[in-house]
Amino acid sequence: MKALLIEDDPEIVESISLTFQIHWPEAQLVSTHMGKKGIELAESEYPDIILLNLGLPDISGFEVLKQIRLFSSVPIIGLTARAEEADVAKGLEWGADDYIVKPCGQLELLARVKARIRDKTHFAEESPISFGSLLFNPRTRQLLYGKRDKPHWYRSPFHSPPDESWR
Repeated sequence: MKALLIEDDPEIVESISLTFQIHWPEAQLVSTHMGKKGIELAESEYPDIILLNLGLPDISGFEVLKQIRLFSSVPIIGLTARAEEADVAKGLEWGADDYIVKPCGQLELLARVKARIRDKTHFAEESPISFGSLLFNPRTRQLLYGKRDKPHWYRSPFHSPPDESWR
């Protein structure tokens, strides 16, 4: 399992790194303190989950979330000091799968990471579902309407483009 941590506070990075080393030693943690670099790493490192601070020094964490959602459906947990309801709602609406207000317990953080990965794994293992002219692929979260030779995809802005695994 590989996690990407996009966090600018060195103490939090160290704390989360130690938590992973002690409680989940087989997990690999890749981290950066910059949002733009986080977007690059999300695309090049293929993480299983992303922990994203929404208050970054170079660009807004909300913008990082938005950019990552253009090419990936990887689970993202917003990890931030922003506790206002509007920020929580915005993070979830923009594609975060979960939202944790700092400071948080390290065991809770690990439990939430494992839950999001479990959700992703369960969803990815499901077979495509068809109903009349509709075909839904849970792995890619894509909905196909019409004949297979001329598909029309509904694509949510929060998920990856369709692949050919539904065939």
